[in-house]
Amino acid sequence: DFASGLDLASVQGRKALVARSVEIIPAGSSRFQRGEPCLAFLEIYEPLLSGPNPPKLSLQIRILDRQTGEQKADSGVFGVDNLVRAGDQVVPVSLTVPIATLSPGGYRLEVKATRSPGTDSAIRLADFDVQ
Repeated sequence: DFASGLDLASVQGRKALVARSVEIIPAGSSRFQRGEPCLAFLEIYEPLLSGPNPPKLSLQIRILDRQTGEQKADSGVFGVDNLVRAGDQVVPVSLTVPIATLSPGGYRLEVKATRSPGTDSAIRLADFDVQ
């Protein structure tokens, strides 16, 4: 228990990052070594999931060179309906970021969620470096 020995005020408001029964421990840095695993955690908030006809959800993840904007990786659009929990409006997602194929440098992770029929969310960005 990482919180043992800490006062309650220092851990209040913190939530475990859990997806597919795996807890993700956030990194203290946005720099990663090519040979080490790199995971991303995100949550999709969709109020319509608790309705009678929940929409289908999908994601697209892209990695861009931060300086040039050149696309280095693209997951394509993939469904995440298997991660939806009945009655829950939040869908936790963990995924592997393929940094082993990247050269050392600065990158931007771009995440876009889509709700059927074709409504895109805002694109979310996270900058990171590969060493």
